[in-house]
Amino acid sequence: VVPVVVHGSFLAFATLMVWHGWTLTERMFVTTFPTLGISQGWLYLALPVTGALIALHALAALLTGAPASAAGEPEGHVP
Repeated sequence: VVPVVVHGSFLAFATLMVWHGWTLTERMFVTTFPTLGISQGWLYLALPVTGALIALHALAALLTGAPASAAGEPEGHVP
């Protein structure tokens, strides 16, 4: 039950990060950096991209049933 709650929480957070990050990115694409001449949206695009990667990781952990404490830790790791 705990891994489902943990990974589900990460998935919910990541979904919000993608949604609100994309909204912010769309708003910022109309402004440019004065010295560089490129859109500020490229800077804010990191938010939805990172949120999507977190969502993929959380979804994979939910589908494989990975324990919440062992995600990304080597086999036999003792904290």
